[in-house]
Amino acid sequence: MKKILLIAFSSLIIGAALSPILGMALSPTRNLILDLAPEEAILALADKIDEQAIKNQEQTEKMNELEDINNQQKETLEKLSEAEEVRTKEEEEQKKLECEAKLKNAQDSLADSQRSLDGDQKSLVLIVSEKDYKECKKQAEDKYSEDKKDNDPNAKKRYEDSIKNCKDDQEGNLATRKSDVQGDKESIKRQEIKLQGIKNECSQYLNK
Repeated sequence: MKKILLIAFSSLIIGAALSPILGMALSPTRNLILDLAPEEAILALADKIDEQAIKNQEQTEKMNELEDINNQQKETLEKLSEAEEVRTKEEEEQKKLECEAKLKNAQDSLADSQRSLDGDQKSLVLIVSEKDYKECKKQAEDKYSEDKKDNDPNAKKRYEDSIKNCKDDQEGNLATRKSDVQGDKESIKRQEIKLQGIKNECSQYLNK
């Protein structure tokens, strides 16, 4: 019985003595220290600490570099975004100016066509009233009366020719003025369509 207790007690002592050594064997650094003298072991441990510190410093520097790069890229993107915003505003302002100019030109052209129509319609009214024809005919009659007093043998022929010319002028002027009026109306329609197209195209700029 005493022998058994002695063996068990010896085993506990041996196990307690070996446990730190076995624990240290789990680490390469500890394994290295076990093979060295105490002074060398301390120096080796210090070297390991220095190496780890250097690695940590290098990692920190790399992280800082990456952070700097990230900040630079962020700053670049912000500048590009600001530049794009400025460019967009400039383009919108330029488009607005162009639209305002196109709108004014279209409005001026429409106003010109409307004035032209007004003038041609007034002329047409006068032609339809035969004011010019009547004046022309009166002049021909007065000339014929004078020629007859002078016993001009060609007086009647000249009178007939004059009356015919008055009629031809009347018909020609009437046809021309009607054509002008029709042309003015068609031009106004085109100008109105063009003006509405510009308003539709530039609505987002002209309403700002």
